Amino acid sequence: MADPNTPPAAAAGNADPTASAAPAASGAAAATQQPPAVPAVDVDAAVQKALATQSAEFAKQLKELTGHDDLKAFQEAQFKSQNRVQELYDAEKAASLQLKAKYEQAQIGNALLAAAGDAVDSETVLALLGGKAEVGADGAVKIGGKPAAEAVKELLEKKPFLAKPAGGAGGGAPANGGGGAAKNPWSKDSFNLTEQARLFRENPQEAARLRAAAGL
Repeated sequence: MADPNTPPAAAAGNADPTASAAPAASGAAAATQQPPAVPAVDVDAAVQKALATQSAEFAKQLKELTGHDDLKAFQEAQFKSQNRVQELYDAEKAASLQLKAKYEQAQIGNALLAAAGDAVDSETVLALLGGKAEVGADGAVKIGGKPAAEAVKELLEKKPFLAKPAGGAGGGAPANGGGGAAKNPWSKDSFNLTEQARLFRENPQEAARLRAAAGL
């Protein structure tokens, strides 16, 4: 039993001081021993750096492969190149069509003039039938699906005034313009360029015969 004469403070002072101090010291040590802080990372800066590296590598490879510094320049060059190729193709196609048209005109003209030997004026036959003529893949000239010679024959039958009179030479007039025997305008004795031109125009077959007779 405690001495009633001893003050309470004194009684408490006689207690062991380590009994309460030890837990306090242990808590302070735990508070000071924390793990080291992780340094903050700038995610945006890291992403931008990675993109810049990737872009630089792409630009390097593009330069090596195409000779252009960036994709835009390469695309513009490709666009210009495609336009140039298209222009060349269009020019070549136009030239080819023009050449084909000239070839077909020549084929049509030759076929109709050759078939118009019985016409007074072969140029008239060409003017009347030339626009209707077509040249096939084999080079044959047809008019309304018919050969040129047949089409010319039908034209002269429908329009007899275009045909030479039977047994005549270009409208019935003598070849020399007189009443005697026709002279050969290709022979040395009766050489006549005007008459030659008339015969070529009006009677190609007779012209060919006279040329042969003159040894030409």
